[in-house]
Amino acid sequence: MGVAPYGSVRPWFVASTSLTLLANCSSPQILSSPTLPADSEPSGAAPDADRTRREVTETLSRVERAMAPICEGKCGTVGAAPDLELVASAGTIPSVNGYASLILYRPDGTCVRETEEVRFYCMAHEYGHHLDVAMSERRSRSDWAGELRADALAGCAISSASVSFERLKTRFDSWMSSERARFALACGVDESHPALEWTWQALEVGAGVCRGPRPSKSAILEAVEPVIQKAHEAARSERKRLARTRGNEPCLAPLQ
Repeated sequence: MGVAPYGSVRPWFVASTSLTLLANCSSPQILSSPTLPADSEPSGAAPDADRTRREVTETLSRVERAMAPICEGKCGTVGAAPDLELVASAGTIPSVNGYASLILYRPDGTCVRETEEVRFYCMAHEYGHHLDVAMSERRSRSDWAGELRADALAGCAISSASVSFERLKTRFDSWMSSERARFALACGVDESHPALEWTWQALEVGAGVCRGPRPSKSAILEAVEPVIQKAHEAARSERKRLARTRGNEPCLAPLQ
């Protein structure tokens, strides 16, 4: 399936499109999805393909409508397609054959089979990557800063679409309670994603900007910079502490 600006669906975009679009691409850059703890858990039942496509289409359309006012005239076209080979639940590829961005998702992944609020967050996060990378002259890298910028933009979409922050926070609280807090503070959820507490702070920042009188993409990205700085400062401090305790570098990847 494909989604044109403001959510109009292109019905000819079928499940195999992701493979077709990528056939002429060498090593496409897939921007990371939000890493959710349940991604590692196999789905208990085979997903309904038609229902999944419909839900993703509807969710992405809601995200686009919510974000239209802050695109600053540069929304671009976004497509979405299932991909069972994807390691994470979802990912975004900028500049793919006629699309500014293509969002890939696993039909059996957490982003699809979780609650409505989590599905909206996932699609809004990927759309945040689209706005921050494909539709920007100054592009973020695939690192903590890029992930938190996508989260801040997602927070704006969540607020603008009146998605329940309370129910989403309940899910985040459950994930954070199972996270190895001190280790994640130092090393992140994985090499590309900071600890979930920073993700939540970025979501709140973006939502706050979009509740104000003049929300814009540039205002959201500026507002989330202190969160990015705090995440890096906390990680550096905690890495030093863990290194003294353990006698070696605690994280697999250097802090970017």
